[in-house]
This record gives sequence, structure tokens and C-alpha cells, in this order.
Amino acid sequence: MKIGLIGLGSISRQVCSMLASINQDIDLIGFDDNINVDFNYTKSAFSSLLHDEYADINFVPCLGYNQFKLKEKLIGELLLHGRKVFSVIHPSAIISPTASIGRGVIIFPGVIIDSNTKIHDGAVLNSGVIVSHNVNLESTCYLAPGVCICVNVTIGKRTFIGAGSILSNEITVGDDCIVGQGSNITRSIKIEVSCIGNPFKILKSKLTLK
Repeated sequence: MKIGLIGLGSISRQVCSMLASINQDIDLIGFDDNINVDFNYTKSAFSSLLHDEYADINFVPCLGYNQFKLKEKLIGELLLHGRKVFSVIHPSAIISPTASIGRGVIIFPGVIIDSNTKIHDGAVLNSGVIVSHNVNLESTCYLAPGVCICVNVTIGKRTFIGAGSILSNEITVGDDCIVGQGSNITRSIKIEVSCIGNPFKILKSKLTLK
């Protein structure tokens, strides 16, 4: 199997380890515009993703939480041109059969996903994340290790949830938000908000920016 890792940072290194534990017969190719990045396999630039020589590759988007918009753009271009965008799920993850997983999703060891949860394209669930039932994780959101998402929660596009945070029932965290490590989110948050703490405090909001 040919796998193309898009972005060669820490996420790609973790994905390499997961892939090795799942299937030893993998041909890896890395894509990154940083020519100095350390990667022991074939490397190429983002601009070559749609070249004919890579038409049969299963692409895995591994860009980090500071590159959400680029990740979203590249996934869209690949799908538009009929390329395969591949999800990687660690064998130890426990996923309800009624949950739906989009394309380019990465699910790390020890993740638990309950029933009727929807995980959209490009989302990342890091180690030990727990997601209750009827949760909606929008595209390219990122849940850091140990996050706990309670019932009927929506996490917006390109939103980062810091390690160990807890999100209470029946709330929405809007697009492009940042929730700091160890936060306890007990009410809904609008778009482009940065917050942290238990109880949480809003540090920056689009409404206060000039």
C-alpha cells in the first residue's frame, strides 16, 4: 500500500508508528514544503500532490493545529480531483458501529467514540480522547490527548481543544476556537474565541478585536 503523509511534523511521526503496527507492507512518501524536515522516506513538495505519478496514493493529512486552513484546502483539492484521502485508526480505538468517520481522520490509541457521533474530514483525535454519543466534530478540528466530550456537543471547524479539557453536555464550540489545556467548558462559545481555565475564562474574542 502506498501512503502519502501530508505534513512531516510530530503528527506524521506518530502516524508512521501507527501504520507500522497495523501493516508492515507500506510504501511511505512525505509531502512538505520544508525541505529541511527530517524524514527517512521519499519527500516531495505540496505542489506535487496532484501529479500523475502520485495518482494511486492514499493521502493522510498530518498537518498540525497551526495549519488548519492549509489542511482544509489540500483535502478539498485532493477530493475535487478524485484522489484518495485515507483515515488512520489505531486498532486499540473503540468506535461504535453507528458512529461515522470522514476522510483523512486520524484516531490515536485508546480513543473511545460512542454511538451516533459524526467525525468530519481531517479531524484528529489524539490518545485517550473520549467522545460521548450524538457528538458532531466538524472538519479539521483537533482534540489533544485526554479530552472528554460529553453528550450532544458540537466542535466547530478548525477548532483546537487542549489536553485534558472537558466539554459539558449540550454545548457548541464555534469555528476557529482555541480551548486551553485542562479547561472545563460549561456553556457554548462563539466563533474565533480563545479561552482557558476551570471555570473557563475568555481570553480573546472576535467581538473584541478591532
